[in-house]
Amino acid sequence: MAKKDPLVPASTPFGYNVGINYESWEVGRTGYSINADLNQISQNFHLIRTYHDAAVGTPDPTDPSIDLTQLAVIKWIVKHPGNELVMGTNNNALANGGYGSPWSAGLMTDPHYTDQWVEMIINAFGSAQKVKIGLKAILLGNELDQNGPPPTDGSFSDYVNTWIPAAFDNLKASLAKYGLDSIPISTTIANYGATNEVSVKVPAYIADHWGTAWNNGEPFVMFNQYTGDNQSSTQYGPVEKYFESVEKALGSKLEVFVGETGYSTYWGASKQATVYTEIFDWLGGQKKVGGKTVPLFAFDAFDRPAVTSPADEAQYGIYGENSSSQPTGLKSGLAGIIPGWTSKHIGTATNGANSLYGSEKGETIKALGGDDIVLGLGGNDRLFGQHGADLLVGYNGADLLRGGTGADFLDGTRGEDILRGGPGDDTLVGGKQRDILKGGRGADTFVFDFKMTAKSAAMHRDKIIGFNPGEDSIHLAQSKFPELAVGALADDDTHVTYKNGALFYDGIKFAKFAAHAPESLGDIDIVVYA
Repeated sequence: MAKKDPLVPASTPFGYNVGINYESWEVGRTGYSINADLNQISQNFHLIRTYHDAAVGTPDPTDPSIDLTQLAVIKWIVKHPGNELVMGTNNNALANGGYGSPWSAGLMTDPHYTDQWVEMIINAFGSAQKVKIGLKAILLGNELDQNGPPPTDGSFSDYVNTWIPAAFDNLKASLAKYGLDSIPISTTIANYGATNEVSVKVPAYIADHWGTAWNNGEPFVMFNQYTGDNQSSTQYGPVEKYFESVEKALGSKLEVFVGETGYSTYWGASKQATVYTEIFDWLGGQKKVGGKTVPLFAFDAFDRPAVTSPADEAQYGIYGENSSSQPTGLKSGLAGIIPGWTSKHIGTATNGANSLYGSEKGETIKALGGDDIVLGLGGNDRLFGQHGADLLVGYNGADLLRGGTGADFLDGTRGEDILRGGPGDDTLVGGKQRDILKGGRGADTFVFDFKMTAKSAAMHRDKIIGFNPGEDSIHLAQSKFPELAVGALADDDTHVTYKNGALFYDGIKFAKFAAHAPESLGDIDIVVYA
């Protein structure tokens, strides 16, 4: 019986074996469309990595602003659940300077900055829950051993021993502050070696300070590698041996993931096809034992015509495009090489934290232990949480969502859904169309976030069963209830009224209580949120 390859990790935060690097900013692709690019990519890959200015805005170092191309990527990810994003920051998160300028501490060495940065990301996704669904890891910088002060610079020790750890710790604390302590932080290394101080110390620091809720407690760092002879060789075997050697050196402390690898058509389209055949033969051998591979990100989705040095850098893309920079599918020779399993979800239910996805069909998906993310996607689904703080989202279809014993978040999204919280302090969001909401035991929150017009409310108002006055609460989105001030509903408010077991906003009914309805409006704890 074949043995599992040591490079195949015990745990991965990703729902897919293979992803792809996508450079969202314009690199000589005049007229390109991010939506068209991502629609093309998602034919083969649902795991996408971005970086550069895409995640750290620099116009004002005290006020991060997201790059508009990265914002477009995030909006696409939110609109297409089941696709996953790995987002890297620019290297100035860790160190500013270079190119003749003196080096100084990077932006994320300031904890106030990382707080604002996390707020920026939440706003871009739309909510903390949407961040959890779509963002699977954050990478601090890229190739830290090549993109910071060199060992000969007087700032090198600060870079390795102070700035990088400070940025890591600050971002970790900020994510936890905003309820995102399940999203792991890591980085990428260009060339691991015992004499490469950055490649040794930074992975060790990450492993020693890994968050307990990150990737089920299993640290990982990404390492990049290409073929030899200035990346012109078609021999991929030495690349495999390189990753095996890194795993042998570091595998007792962390998992080794492949952040970048690939081949440029500058050396010939047939040679690119040869190398990708070798890559997927390697991964296919791993997959035969247990269905999983080392997490690997191909480089790159599209060519970068504006990159002129070195010459081969411009043509690493695996997708072709026309004269208007619109995708035309995989480059010649690759169509039969990229296997169909790259787009297949690999999540399975365990007692750890898992991401479990449905399909366009109606399915029953049951989580086990851990803080799980369960997405129904299409069809009439039945989604079940268990132990842990689970996030269950139905999406399209008439779904049944049932939480477990933890503090669960249930979101019907679209369709006439039934949401049952179960024990624990749960949050229930019916979403669009008429839903039935039952909190169960615990202090439950019922959220209303649909347009307050008579027509909209008639379509989307929900029925609440078993509301417990003094324990449960109603939360109203101020954007949909614009006459209300943020905070607890004012005692003298006249916009929200209660009659015959129903709640009204300016005369529009938006919720109905059934089974032990509260006696009066004063028995209902109502909170308005921004």
